[in-house]
Amino acid sequence: MQVRTGFRRQHVYPIPDVDQPGCEAGVVSTRHWLDWRQANSVTVFGIEFMRRVAAVLAERGITPVDEWVEQSWHTRAGSPTRHQSFMDPYGEANVAALVNKIAYPVDSVTFHQIIMDVVPQVLESFPMELSKTVGKPGQHMIAPYLWTIDLKTPRIPSTFKTRNHLREIVFTSPHYYCGYTVAQGHIPVYRTSAQWPLDAEFDLVPLTYDQNPKKPVRRSDIPQVASEVLSTVSRISERLGFTVGPASAGRWVKDGGNANPYVVSAHVENDLLIDELVRRARPFGHLATVVAGQPGIPQRRNGRHDIVRFAARPGFAAAVSESPDDGRLVLTVEST
Repeated sequence: MQVRTGFRRQHVYPIPDVDQPGCEAGVVSTRHWLDWRQANSVTVFGIEFMRRVAAVLAERGITPVDEWVEQSWHTRAGSPTRHQSFMDPYGEANVAALVNKIAYPVDSVTFHQIIMDVVPQVLESFPMELSKTVGKPGQHMIAPYLWTIDLKTPRIPSTFKTRNHLREIVFTSPHYYCGYTVAQGHIPVYRTSAQWPLDAEFDLVPLTYDQNPKKPVRRSDIPQVASEVLSTVSRISERLGFTVGPASAGRWVKDGGNANPYVVSAHVENDLLIDELVRRARPFGHLATVVAGQPGIPQRRNGRHDIVRFAARPGFAAAVSESPDDGRLVLTVEST
């Protein structure tokens, strides 16, 4: 149930009109919170816009540092439903914005070039008109659907240091309402951060969800979903250099406690060194994490020694591990 805000002034933000399955336009406000189909539209629009920006710059001989778009949801407290809580004078986060970034060498591109050359050409692919520059000259400008585009010096996370040899093109959505008091955990996605390749041909997972990602999987559907997850992580494993064998028959397993997970697996082979695995996994950081040989990361899970862990959908865990029986590598997907 959504809580109405009486006669308070409404903040209404349009959702990009994206012609893809599972996407929906419309508006988001304090009365109409962001739903999963609209979140699909926001995700796709951000990626497509940035891919087009990178393509235009590539035509001019300007190439990014990395071959992907870094995408993440950022939350904060938003008025007029800002709700303050004990020991939190700024209020609880109830709005979320999608931030898209591409990093370039420091002197390769200027903000003037972005707003006067790149963005107008990108907008030829979208049924919109460029709005206006806001704030100080060279700071940022309003783009389609009230998004903003900036050129910033990236910061090193959890520090006050900056990467002065780089500049990031940052494309940010408005802050959409996700709930009355809280956004974290209520953003209708299960990936709050991702790295999408600039070339769409290298997408290993769909950009959008085909159903509400916050909806729990019914027990009767777990075997089918587990098979789908195994198929997805098999593709990712092959991109990392693993050879994936045929899948075993799925089974429900008693773990000695109250849990009764469903497990499906496949033997895999890989002769690559850990350093090479880490290198290959970098473009897919939101999908696969190499844990073997990495300090500070627990490697044992459920009696197995993990090599690579995958970001499966909620309710499932997936990893390539050493089998405790024969030491062979096995790709395992299990419900949690």
